[in-house]
Amino acid sequence: MIMEEQSFEKEARRRKRAWRILHPLVRLYFRRFHCSMETVNVEGPYLLIANHACDLDPIFVGLASPDRPLAYVASEHLMRMGFITKLLTRYLSVIPRPKASMAIDTIRAVTKVLRQGEPVVLFAEGDNTWNGISGSIFPATGKLAKIMKVPLVTYRMEGNYLTKPRWAAVTRRGRVKGIISHVYMPEELSRMRPEAIDNCIDQDIHVDIREVQKHDPVRYKGKHLAEHMEKAVFICPECKKVGTIYTKGPKVFCSDCGPLTEIDPYGNFTKGRFFHISEWDQWQQEAYRACIQEGKKKDLFAFDGAMTNLTTKEERPVRVSLDLVARTIRVNDDQILLSQITDLSMVRTNRLLYTYQDGYFEIRTDTGVLRPYLLAWQEIKKEVE
Repeated sequence: MIMEEQSFEKEARRRKRAWRILHPLVRLYFRRFHCSMETVNVEGPYLLIANHACDLDPIFVGLASPDRPLAYVASEHLMRMGFITKLLTRYLSVIPRPKASMAIDTIRAVTKVLRQGEPVVLFAEGDNTWNGISGSIFPATGKLAKIMKVPLVTYRMEGNYLTKPRWAAVTRRGRVKGIISHVYMPEELSRMRPEAIDNCIDQDIHVDIREVQKHDPVRYKGKHLAEHMEKAVFICPECKKVGTIYTKGPKVFCSDCGPLTEIDPYGNFTKGRFFHISEWDQWQQEAYRACIQEGKKKDLFAFDGAMTNLTTKEERPVRVSLDLVARTIRVNDDQILLSQITDLSMVRTNRLLYTYQDGYFEIRTDTGVLRPYLLAWQEIKKEVE
């Protein structure tokens, strides 16, 4: 135990020295995004919970702590990314968690890191937003914050979604602002019910980018502003057909209807039925729910990719498609019932992770549209429950 503590202290000192060198370099590089991150000056260990809208969020939050590195609760797939994993674990403390969940092993690891004096960052939504509106946090987040017995810092970031929307391939230059919403001391948390803490966190970190842009509009300059948006919105609002959306530059098209709209540097549509992607997405989810319940479409969103059995490490090429008639995911000649998948989540836009018949699998693709698979599973899971 003593040797383990000495080893941790040595690693912590090394990470601290490295971060003090890296922080000004990272801050200098990220000036291109016009970052303004409020510094967290809480002494000792604390739990920082922030909204999640962009792949760059861990770096943005890190800029709020110039004197010491933060430990991050991150999706376990980051532990399987070769050189990137080596960099992360060398210069940062990463606590892996199963995608879209908070397992008991993760909670124990968070407790251990906090007890050793390091602050921990948790993106409690579990997934970055598709449309610029914050999602719900893990139901057990308030309970976790309460039992840790350290200060809870709620941190809200604005502009990170428009800097790089989840569906986009390239970044835009505008502004990212980080704000400390509240600092809850352990004594205050001890008097609150976990559900009340959940509500406070939800309110503190909630961001609707439409409202932010309405009150303080910022231009986000970049190329190909609409490209790959079909990975988020895939139903045409005019003809109601599924899988007909495609994009080029700032323009959005339907393969049947032709030009639909264009996205401007403020993140809004210049014409058409919707003003913002969040409105399209909210309409789409209702339309897709009806499509799933109707169950008349098959061979949707087909793509070529690779499947890895994460238990045995075996990998094979696959042809994948979605069948809403049989309610299955077809993988080559196999059909996987969506109702029998116990857990399914999505990493960025190109990976599906799922648990099926005691196996843990990953499907990767460079070209496929995967979000319809996730939404179909979520809808069918609700019906089963």
